[in-house]
Amino acid sequence: MELVLTPTIQQSLVDALKDDAWTTKQGKEARQLASLDLDSAQPVGISWPLLQDLATHLKAHPAGTHFHEILQGAQVYHPPKPEKEKDPEFEAYMEKLRMQEKERQYNAMIASAVPLHDQNDGRFNSQDLREVRAHLATIANIGFSMVAIYVAVYMASKALFNDIGLRVLLGMGGAIGIGVVEVILYVNYNVAITKSKEKRNKKKGKKLA
Repeated sequence: MELVLTPTIQQSLVDALKDDAWTTKQGKEARQLASLDLDSAQPVGISWPLLQDLATHLKAHPAGTHFHEILQGAQVYHPPKPEKEKDPEFEAYMEKLRMQEKERQYNAMIASAVPLHDQNDGRFNSQDLREVRAHLATIANIGFSMVAIYVAVYMASKALFNDIGLRVLLGMGGAIGIGVVEVILYVNYNVAITKSKEKRNKKKGKKLA
């Protein structure tokens, strides 16, 4: 346990260090704490063994300050929590995803600026272009869902496993799984739409006949 170094404790250390008869195993710590500028420094802790040595010194000098007096106002020292180290591999992967997303947005912007071809030029019409854009948007959404599931599974498995390879495999498995489900749903949706169009076309053909 450590206490926060207060000006009163620091002054007692300074006075004790002036006494050549005072010896402490924590001499290096005592000299460092005695020379600190408490006005400009962050809260600093003083070890309990050094406090015990200081108490012994004060007890040997009854005319001086009592030990309990210098402890008035002192609080338990809580060292600052170390900053969590970022995973370089994960940060690099996230940066790669961000670059891919920017590239996708740029390509989508360029595609939206492409002029519509004339419907009679024999290549494709506005309806075809809308369908192509819809397919591309769906593919992008599926890819984004896979990326989101991968990141979510990777981060969640971090609390259970320390093996990065295993976490990557779990994330890939989740991403592939959601990708397969969304592709199946999208294919079924398109099949249903195609059948509906065919039925409508057949009904129109019969009416015209």
